[in-house]
Amino acid sequence: MKYTHILMDLDKTVFDFDYAERAAFFMLCSRYGIKADEDIYLLYKGINDQRWKQYEDGLIDKDEVLVLRFKDFFTKVGMTSKDFDSISEDYIDLLIENTKLYEGAEEILNRLGRRFVLDAITNASTDIQMRKLKITGTENMFHKLFISEQIGFPKPAKEFFDYIFSYYGNVPRENFLVVGDSLSADIKGACLSGIDSVWLSYKRPLTGIFKPSYIVENIKDLSLFFKEDI
Repeated sequence: MKYTHILMDLDKTVFDFDYAERAAFFMLCSRYGIKADEDIYLLYKGINDQRWKQYEDGLIDKDEVLVLRFKDFFTKVGMTSKDFDSISEDYIDLLIENTKLYEGAEEILNRLGRRFVLDAITNASTDIQMRKLKITGTENMFHKLFISEQIGFPKPAKEFFDYIFSYYGNVPRENFLVVGDSLSADIKGACLSGIDSVWLSYKRPLTGIFKPSYIVENIKDLSLFFKEDI
């Protein structure tokens, strides 16, 4: 086994973000008098994804993402005179309240933590992720948390991963393995940094020019993946 350090994404990899996002969104809409349905939810998701992509590309900062996504959404549904900072805070509280682990995630984290140096890598805010880790009881399962707002660069920036390499000093790059769900952040970042990666596909097609070293369907499948001597 050449890998000694696992760099594990959190949202949509360890945390069931889709469940939490959906629950928080409909609760938020109810709170602010918006009659939400599936089409309205998909409208928000498109806006949200677009704003996070701008963050990954270095076009806006994280605080702008958290507020502008709701300004964009509320404008689209005809509600413009709102305190979007407060809306964002309400949504984040609801998101954290609804955070849960994917089935089998706790067992996988425990197993990996006994065998490798297991670190978390995330583009989410420090406060948000710390609260999620606490509510799910996983705050002590990671050796180190590498958070983009503390590093100064988001995944997939090469500088994000260079910071990790510098932190570990003489550990060869080939000893690191990225595990994540995002082709545009996790897998692209691994490719740009010259390290291997595992993509959690959730049955999605593989697209784009940045390819993972390995593909599994979800975090439970890592139990089979790490049985192999890779």
